[in-house]
Amino acid sequence: MSFSTQKAAILDDLHCLDLPMTKNQAERDLRPVTRHRKISSGFQSHVGAKRFARVRSDLSTTRKHVIFAICALIHLFSDDPWIPPAPLAA
Repeated sequence: MSFSTQKAAILDDLHCLDLPMTKNQAERDLRPVTRHRKISSGFQSHVGAKRFARVRSDLSTTRKHVIFAICALIHLFSDDPWIPPAPLAA
């Protein structure tokens, strides 16, 4: 593959600002965890890591359902977490 044959696909990100910089959702979900680990030299305990992962997972899910992070956190910490709707049967 060369640039001349893939020019439209390569430059698509420049024209459509709605596209994410990377199309890999799993990578985007793990990026905050990696950043936290680099900045703070890791987690102090396994329990702390599990709590961090639980909150990040909740925020990621609510973001995918267009729910503001602050609303999700308020519900999460008031023991009324937002639960995604059940998928529709095929």
